[in-house]
Amino acid sequence: MMRKILRFSGRMLPYVGWLAPMVGQALDGKMQGIPVAIRDMKRHLQTLHSTQQEVGPALAVQIEQLNRLEQKCSTIQHAVEDLQHEQAEVARQMRRLMAWVQGAVLAGVSGLVILLYLVERQVRHCGLHL
Repeated sequence: MMRKILRFSGRMLPYVGWLAPMVGQALDGKMQGIPVAIRDMKRHLQTLHSTQQEVGPALAVQIEQLNRLEQKCSTIQHAVEDLQHEQAEVARQMRRLMAWVQGAVLAGVSGLVILLYLVERQVRHCGLHL
């Protein structure tokens, strides 16, 4: 397929060479506007270039603000990690406190049961019937 394309384009090359001056004459009227377009394009590129130079300081300010935000974020992250450690310590202390309270309640109930048993035994021993 590629050979066919190359063969065909090789046959067309002399005709294209003959047509080039005719195409140039046809475009000659349009070619006069090209220098103006090139000048406008150069002006436009200069404007873009000047605006790009003005973006530099603003970009530096944005980068500086981004660095400050990153520092604040790292500070906040460390604070959150500290809070998580403190929360874990408080949770351990609460578990210990709850175990102590449960033990105290169990001891209190046991003491109350023993006290009631002793009162009941004393009432029976004294012969008082309630």
